[in-house]
Amino acid sequence: MAVPGTMTRYNYNGSVVQYELVPKAVLQRARAYNGTLADRFGGGIPADAADEQGNQQELADAAYMRALSVDGGGAMARLSIPKISVNIAVYHTTLDDVLSKGVGHIYGTALPVGDPHTYTVLAAHSGGVQGMLFTRLSEMRQGDVFYLDVLGGEQGYRITDVRTITPERMERTLQQIRDAHQSGDATVTMVTCTPIGVNTDRLLVTGVRAPVPQSIPAASTQRDGTLIAVGVGVAVFALALAAAIVVRRRSWCGGERSAGMARVLAEHA
Repeated sequence: MAVPGTMTRYNYNGSVVQYELVPKAVLQRARAYNGTLADRFGGGIPADAADEQGNQQELADAAYMRALSVDGGGAMARLSIPKISVNIAVYHTTLDDVLSKGVGHIYGTALPVGDPHTYTVLAAHSGGVQGMLFTRLSEMRQGDVFYLDVLGGEQGYRITDVRTITPERMERTLQQIRDAHQSGDATVTMVTCTPIGVNTDRLLVTGVRAPVPQSIPAASTQRDGTLIAVGVGVAVFALALAAAIVVRRRSWCGGERSAGMARVLAEHA
């Protein structure tokens, strides 16, 4: 934990940056913002935050854009899902420029400070030119875990709900999930389009916070089993191919030597 007057460094978007406020002050500002959500949105989670003129309301919401902005570039946290090799920055808003580079925070939901009774929704693309992002999110199952790094503090979440819905049910479903967890620990839902390349539905993966490492192992101890299996398979195939080539060369060389010896013997017969 930093002390007043010091510079704290964070690495959320791939570059090390400096932030002038201490973590405690940043968290206090974020918590104060979360405390205004009910008055700001009346219990709703806006599926489209544009006003009547088409302007994005979140960009005009200075309190939102300043709260939990830890690197000067809009990043608020880092999301890690070891099982599917996700480790990317989380930014304010879900506008196109944000989703082209990482995970977006859905306006109208709590900033991810990890406090009890808070509900956060994060969104990212799948199967696009932006990279993998949430492409493998469909591999997640109940009981799997993911993590948020917020101001250097690791929050662990265990998945309790996985569902697929149509886009028109999004706002209502998110409200239902929030209301079902409002008396419990911090809850986070990750959202992406599905099926990949078709994008007619929305995949929602929800996790509830649990203590690390008492209930959830530290992120540093988790690995992508699928990626490891693929790597092992490739290594085994490469070894088998190399062995086959060696055997083939030996057979060929042995055949040449035998033919040569036969000629020598014939010449001296």
